[in-house]
Order: sequence, then structure tokens, then C-alpha cells
Amino acid sequence: MDHWTKSYYEMRFRIDFLERKATSFQDLFVKVMSKAYPREFMASRPWGRSGDRKNDGYLPTERLLFQVYAPNELRSSETIKKVIEDFNGVLPHWEKYFRTWVFVHNTDELPPDVIKKIEELRSRHASIKIETWGLKRSLRDF
Repeated sequence: MDHWTKSYYEMRFRIDFLERKATSFQDLFVKVMSKAYPREFMASRPWGRSGDRKNDGYLPTERLLFQVYAPNELRSSETIKKVIEDFNGVLPHWEKYFRTWVFVHNTDELPPDVIKKIEELRSRHASIKIETWGLKRSLRDF
């Protein structure tokens, strides 16, 4: 792929990544992961009363479990609440199936209070690798 073509696709991805919100962002994430890992990635959607049990996608070969978050406006207090709720909520249902929990968000960077909360979770749950994937990580990997 030549430089101009690559630049165009990167720009389109950047726009989609940063502009999509809520379910639309999750749909983009599932589409990208399904193309990157066509035989492995397992998308999860809420199903009846059980919901998705805090699992928005799973990559079993890598033992990665994804939680996707794309609010209209990212606020520290709401994001911290979401991180805590989703991380604690995933453990009873999926802990034995994953080694890495990935918080996927639709921003370029996270606020310092959110980073601090994630570091606290890492300290308390040393057996689980906790990652955050935003725009920079996504551009690097895809």
C-alpha cells in the first residue's frame, strides 16, 4: 500500500473512531476486531435478562476480554464509575477465561483520575493484566 492510500485509510479510521458513540462505536470495534481476528474474535451482545455480563468481546487465543465505552462526552467521574462497575462485574462470570481485561474507549487520551483508578485496580488485581485501548493503541495495532 502506498503512503497516500495508507494515510487516507488512517484518516478515515481516525474520524470513525473519534466520532462514533455508544452502540455505533461498539459496532465499529466489533467490525475491526472481526476482520483482524476472523476465526477467533467473539463479539458479545446483551441477551435477555443476563445482558452481556460485562463482556463486549472476547479473544480466547489471547485470553483477552474487552469492555467498550464510548460516551458522548467523557467525564472523569462517570468513566471511573464505569471502569469499576465493569471490571468488578466481569469477574464473577468470566475471570477464569481471561488473563487481560481491556477497557476500550473512543478518545485519544484518558483523564488523570481515570488513569489513577486503573492503576489502583492493577495493584489490587495483580494476576489480571489491565489495558486501555484508545485511538493511539488502535492505530498502532490496526
